Amino acid sequence: MKGALLAVFAFICLLLAPPEGWSNPFFGSHGAKEEEKQTIEQPTVSQPSIVLVKLSALQRDIRETMTAYARRIQESPTGATTLGFLALTFLYGVIHALGPGHGKAIVGSYFLSRSGTLRQALVFGNLITFMHVFSATVIVFGLALIGKQTNIFSFQEVEGGLQSYSYLFIFLIGAFLLVKTLWDLVARRKREGEGSETRADAGSMAALSLSAGLIPCPGAALILLFTLSLDIVWAGLAAMVALGAGMGLTNSMVGIATLSSRGAVMRLTRSSPRLFTALYSFFAVSGSLVIASLGLTLFLSRG
Repeated sequence: MKGALLAVFAFICLLLAPPEGWSNPFFGSHGAKEEEKQTIEQPTVSQPSIVLVKLSALQRDIRETMTAYARRIQESPTGATTLGFLALTFLYGVIHALGPGHGKAIVGSYFLSRSGTLRQALVFGNLITFMHVFSATVIVFGLALIGKQTNIFSFQEVEGGLQSYSYLFIFLIGAFLLVKTLWDLVARRKREGEGSETRADAGSMAALSLSAGLIPCPGAALILLFTLSLDIVWAGLAAMVALGAGMGLTNSMVGIATLSSRGAVMRLTRSSPRLFTALYSFFAVSGSLVIASLGLTLFLSRG
């Protein structure tokens, strides 16, 4: 049981630790000036950890290969070239989702505070990713339709305007979940510990997905912008599906890992009602508190 408790504690610390600087790992200033060397570029994060360095290097290698495949699609739009491009985009999505970002923290924190099912973890992980990629797609094509210059700097302007609203909504939803959790704990205590655990529900998952999805995915935007510049829009749209599937897989696995760890600890402590109640209360409050704190910290950092 000690091993399980330590594993969950380590996972909670991972959720509470903010990504380094919460910086956007996709915006660069040099790629647009060298059209002949144009690739799907990503600058390094300031003072990165060893893990982030390796993730960044791996993503860079995949992007370079994706760039070569995208250029070849212009000459041979069907067959192995397109399949290879989409496979690389899926892999890129899986790895990209492992880097800094609030999606994993929201999914993990949510299922730390609530019990749920495997299906709910898969739905939530993919829904929050879908909104993230979908909003980027809408913005890129919206800029193109209104005739505004479609480049990463125009996209960044729109993204910056949406971030504050997204962070504020995340904070408000987290605060609501925290209040509801405390209310449920008080009601549970009045029933002398009887009653079921607080469970995940479609409404709160949808609200969090919409709020987090207000921040468009810069990786998706870069891929779309690059395919637009090569006049292979259809490949860019197909890549959005592959990218979303890859990122959704990673976020879903975070949800499943949280549910499994939390469930294992709760099962091990059922023989001790006092310990079970204490851990249940700790998980329930911590998860909601992390979501609220995350939204508030990010919102204040925008000021």
